[in-house]
Amino acid sequence: MLEVNEHKYYVPVTSYRTKQSENILIVIGKDKHNNVKGSLRFNYMFPVPENCITERIIKNEPDSGRRIFLNAQLRFCISNAKTILNQAKRTYLIVTRELNEGLLSNSCMFKLLEAACAEYEADLRSKSKNPNETHK
Repeated sequence: MLEVNEHKYYVPVTSYRTKQSENILIVIGKDKHNNVKGSLRFNYMFPVPENCITERIIKNEPDSGRRIFLNAQLRFCISNAKTILNQAKRTYLIVTRELNEGLLSNSCMFKLLEAACAEYEADLRSKSKNPNETHK
């Protein structure tokens, strides 16, 4: 989870393996066929309400191969945390300031998603203060 513009953002991890300006390739180990195991797609990141965030416990993953793979991805992200955060902030600024038309047409609308996220959180706070009130 990253913090960008005072919001917690989730950056999708995908199987996409082609380098672009707004992604970071996940490079793991020395696979003789292909050491690129996916990418972080910053143009598709989105804000996440605090109450929707859950921790994934890798050791509870039933498939041992999947556990190994998830641990490798986690190690990659930890060792590249500063680069990842910088890329998230860079992408956010380019998109929200409309500096790249091509990227803008192929990205999430961050400000719109932030407003929806804030509205959702406000609605939850309102419901918790007035649990007997019904909303239509």
